[in-house]
Amino acid sequence: MALHWDVTEVENFEEKVYYKNDDGELQIQLAAEQLIFVTMLLGLNEITKKNADEFFDRLCIWERCFGKLRPLGESYTLEEVRSFIGLKTNASSMSKAKFKNHVMRNLRQEAESARIKEEREKENAA
Repeated sequence: MALHWDVTEVENFEEKVYYKNDDGELQIQLAAEQLIFVTMLLGLNEITKKNADEFFDRLCIWERCFGKLRPLGESYTLEEVRSFIGLKTNASSMSKAKFKNHVMRNLRQEAESARIKEEREKENAA
């Protein structure tokens, strides 16, 4: 399923979400694009006044478990997340419990991958 998104309800979305490249074409800002795609990881398909803090909390949890999502190792701030109130996508929603299970499943997959890699390296060295 393709990810569809809408930023028209984000305050000052024209400046916050888009910029003009050297050819004068409208492009999406990297920070905005990443937040759009992050909605899939976090299981929150919109940022509202009611869930902005939960969005930020889940983002922090994800980054602590799997690393920073932004280039140069930067983290999103709560202020940045709140500035995107109004962002909507068609990503699937997850309850807090489902998100916790999603994180644990991904951590387990990483652990299993690390174990398998180590076992293969040991076999190849023998």
